[in-house]
Amino acid sequence: MKRDVRILLLGEGRTPGLGAGGGAGRGSWGHRGRGEGPASLGLGRRALGRCADRSAPRSPGGKDVADPVSRGRRVPRGGKSRARPHPSVSLRRDLPPSRATGTPRLFQVPPRAEEITIPADVTPEKVPTHIVDYSEAEQTAEELQEEIDKANVVCVVYDVSEEATIEKIRTKWIPLVNGGTERGPRVPIILVGNKSDLRAGSSMEAVLPIMSQFPEIETCVECSAKNLRNISELFYYAQKAVLHPTAPLYDPEAKQLRPACVQALTRIFRLSDQDLDQALSDEELNAFQKSCFGHPLAPQALEDVKTVVCKNVAGGVREDRLTLDGFLFLNTLFIQRGRHETTWTILRRFGYGDTLELTLDYLAPPLHVPPGCSTELNHFGYQFVQRVFEKHDQDHDGSLSPVELDSFFSVFPAAPWGSQLPLEVPTEAGRLPLHGYLCQWTLVTYLDVRRCLEHLGYLGYPTLCERDSQAHAITVTREKRLDQEKGQTQRNVLLCKVVGARGVGKSAFLQAFLGRRLGVSVRVSLGEGAQLLPRPSPRRPRGKGLWAASRPVGFRRLPPPRQDRREFPEEPAVYAINTVQVNGQEKYLILCEVSADSLLAAAPDAACDVACLMFDGSDPGSFAFCASVYKRHYMDGQTPCLFVSSKADLPEGISPPGLSPAEFCRRHRLPAPAPFSCASPGKPSTAVFTRLAAMATFPWVPAHSPCGGSLSSAR
Repeated sequence: MKRDVRILLLGEGRTPGLGAGGGAGRGSWGHRGRGEGPASLGLGRRALGRCADRSAPRSPGGKDVADPVSRGRRVPRGGKSRARPHPSVSLRRDLPPSRATGTPRLFQVPPRAEEITIPADVTPEKVPTHIVDYSEAEQTAEELQEEIDKANVVCVVYDVSEEATIEKIRTKWIPLVNGGTERGPRVPIILVGNKSDLRAGSSMEAVLPIMSQFPEIETCVECSAKNLRNISELFYYAQKAVLHPTAPLYDPEAKQLRPACVQALTRIFRLSDQDLDQALSDEELNAFQKSCFGHPLAPQALEDVKTVVCKNVAGGVREDRLTLDGFLFLNTLFIQRGRHETTWTILRRFGYGDTLELTLDYLAPPLHVPPGCSTELNHFGYQFVQRVFEKHDQDHDGSLSPVELDSFFSVFPAAPWGSQLPLEVPTEAGRLPLHGYLCQWTLVTYLDVRRCLEHLGYLGYPTLCERDSQAHAITVTREKRLDQEKGQTQRNVLLCKVVGARGVGKSAFLQAFLGRRLGVSVRVSLGEGAQLLPRPSPRRPRGKGLWAASRPVGFRRLPPPRQDRREFPEEPAVYAINTVQVNGQEKYLILCEVSADSLLAAAPDAACDVACLMFDGSDPGSFAFCASVYKRHYMDGQTPCLFVSSKADLPEGISPPGLSPAEFCRRHRLPAPAPFSCASPGKPSTAVFTRLAAMATFPWVPAHSPCGGSLSSAR
């Protein structure tokens, strides 16, 4: 929501300037009338009575306001409100000179006054309001145009007792305001009929054709400066036109919600439908109401809402539950009744801005991660993502099928996880179990916390958990230097880089970590295609399937950590993540397969919690590569290292001249090389992975301590 409001008044009459006597000053903003404002989903008795005949709603004060939405006109032409680069809303009032309309009486000040600011604490929206006067006698037409260009909403004043001033709305003032914006966004306009005390009837019948002709006209208010009647309402509606624009929400020609609004409300409905039965129960409606408006609906108000929906929409209520069609109709009705601030409250509560896209502040809240620190989901984050898993696990089998994953993906503009997912986390027969699901969240949080925050935002974490932002779900670990000084780490997620020459078995090592034997391919069932909410911006295409085997439209391979992007500009790093037990504590261990040549580059980044230097035990010549990497990157550092002899099921080869792997490790005070094979029957042994995790957790523990397990040397 914008932080400031400015108002511009144009009209027939001598330029009055601006004063406090016309009701715009302190103390005249408090009354908004019964049933006004975004207080509830409830329609109220008056609104229920108006539903059938679509009569125009009344002003906050209860009289003489014509709402063109109820007559099919409520939004600017072109469907866009006028955007301003300045973070303020401008409601400017410029009144060219004429004596006819009584604008001097509206404010009772000299021909031109200085800019007036109404403090936020006396406005209903708690937003500062700036009012700027314009005098044609003292200023030029160019200056007037500058004032119009700065304005966010324009109030055009006419004399209700003079038909000629009404006609000039059409012939003079509206062309002056929006004459150069035939194809672009138009400035919202409020019509102000002054001197209502001089006319027994209303001028609304004469004004309605103009409102029908110009969709940018938001509202018409009749007032009397003499009697101070509807003065505060005038500024209330001017504020409302800027802070809660109708244009992005509603198409007056089609008399229906715009597609972007439907998409946003559909996502909100899906997030609020906790049992995924495609309808909102009374409990879900009350939870939604409390989340958006701070209090539940009264039982009778809830029944009234469903009664109105049931009478107007076939299928809007099913088994006493509000369906998506009913939910959309309810918001359409709010807008048609002039209560579009209710819909805006809902949208903004779920992170949407004026363009009906999730805002950057919502998707990327501030989170400071100092150098040497890492990011993890905390117990609040794990609780939330597990609840999301349980919501979409409709058959309660502990895993997500392709169809259930489609349902999970439905609130994202594109599938959040790509085709590499089955190769990175444990899976079961083509399904994603809870364990693998939590591993994936842990991996994304560690490698790209900004992307994790975005994903949590799409899932509605701040709203559903009633937190300021999804940063509440993230823990930033202490600096690694402090862990090294203390000899152990408090981190629950550890990174191990797997380094080795080509062909030594690094990829098989990663798959063995996920419990897969050599030669066992990963087969994943494909979904019918996630029903994704299209993003208004074309930056990211829609997904076409789950773990697509062909070109994965809308899917992205998980990027490497920030430091690896420079290291491997052409070949992304490959990851695998699983849990291991270290002294009775569960740790997430991430294995990162490093390409053969990357660590020999000019400026590599070998940082990790533990390094796994892998060589082919049947080809001792491959050990030379590992030894070179160790001397170059790890020998003078504090990163624990473990040499792993792969293909231990094959006979050892003849060692070349020089130090053998075992002798090299003894000389450098390293643990003896650990044999490993993934070709044996059954699941591969996990001992080496536990050993790597223990070394990362206790990097300075001596060889045979209880914590270190079978570590064979102190460094």
